[in-house]
This record gives sequence, structure tokens and C-alpha cells, in this order.
Amino acid sequence: MKLKEKIKLFHHFSWLLPFMSFFIGYFIAELFFGSKPITVPKLVGTSITQGIRQLSTQKLNIRIVAEKEDPDLPEGTIISQKPSPNQSIKAQQAIFIVISKKPHHKKTPHLLNKTFEQAKNELIKQGIKYKEFSIDSHAPKNMIIAQYPAPEEPINGPICLYKAVSPEQKFIFPILKNRPLEEVKEFLERFNITPTITYKNQKATQSANITEQRPLPGTLISLKHPPHVQLHL
Repeated sequence: MKLKEKIKLFHHFSWLLPFMSFFIGYFIAELFFGSKPITVPKLVGTSITQGIRQLSTQKLNIRIVAEKEDPDLPEGTIISQKPSPNQSIKAQQAIFIVISKKPHHKKTPHLLNKTFEQAKNELIKQGIKYKEFSIDSHAPKNMIIAQYPAPEEPINGPICLYKAVSPEQKFIFPILKNRPLEEVKEFLERFNITPTITYKNQKATQSANITEQRPLPGTLISLKHPPHVQLHL
């Protein structure tokens, strides 16, 4: 090849020289001055604060991608990471983590002095379970006079509602002794009480007098739950 042709060929490819110089220089710089791979440390089980400190010393970044509720772990505990431990990455790359948070607890609503119906509807609307109990009270019937847990306390189970009911009226059981059986039976029938009658004297009649009684005179009884009356002749 003649010299003139060589010069012409050189000029034809001379535009490639700057690019070739750039790539060769970049390769040499990367070879001698490029950053070395970094081994990903284990972050799972540590707190977010500890994780940030550990990664900052290794020139790595951290990114929180999600929070997951866990009642047993301290808030802010790292529970997963990507890339996984012992993988190789470059400086300034990010480690993506998921951290724990405490579950959100609903607080007990204020239900005192509301009717049972109002309290029940409020709890149903909020999806809160409840149990109801009745307490003798002079407060208006079915008014909530107590609750557990107290208002604004965290809810850990069904709420206990205590509603007022009218106090059960008590009566003093009368003296039936020495009264004729027929008269006593008529008296007890008014209150739907059927007595058990024991005849000590087989010749006793309906006109015979009561010799013994149970309950004893003066006993407090409830007509909601009539007593078992025993009469002896």
C-alpha cells in the first residue's frame, strides 16, 4: 500500500481515536481507582436506628418500603431486607427494608348514661363486641351505669355493659300458722303459689289449722321467683 493511500486510510478512521482514548482511560481508571464490591450486612432483627448507623459506615443507603404490624416486636425492628445478607453490591446502593409497628388498638367509646339500645348500636357500627349485664338500680331502666374497660382505654376484648333494671321488690312472708288450710290455700293461689301439704294427722280436713310452715314468718321473698311453701297439719 502506497504512503498516500495509508494517509488517506488513517484520516478515514481518525474520528474513532477520541472514543477509543475515552474507553481506554475509563477502563484504566476503573481498574485502579474503582470502588470495591461491598458485602451486604445482616440487618434483620436490628432497629432502624442501628441499621442506618451500620450502613452509613459502609457507604450504603437504606429505604423503608413497608411497615408490618407485629404485637411482639419493638416498633421499628427490621423484619426483612433486600438484597439479602452476604450479597455483593456497590457503594451508594440502597438496601430495601420492611420494619415492624405496633397494632393500632381501638379505644373504648364513652357509653355511660346512654340507653342500652344506643350503646349497642354504637358498638355494632364500630365492629366492637360486647356483653351485657343487669344491675338493680334506681337509675332509669336500661341506662348504662357502668362499663369495662373505662372510656378511652384500649380494647382487648368484648366491652362489658352494665344496664340498670328496677330493684326486685321483696315481700315479708306472712304468719300462716293456726290459720285454716282452706283459707291459706286461697291466699297463696292469688300469687300462683301451690303449697306442699303434709298431714301429720290423717283425719285432718280442709278446715284444719296449719301447725307448721316453711318459709318461716318474716322471711323476705320475691314474687318473680316464688318460694316453695310447705304446710304441715
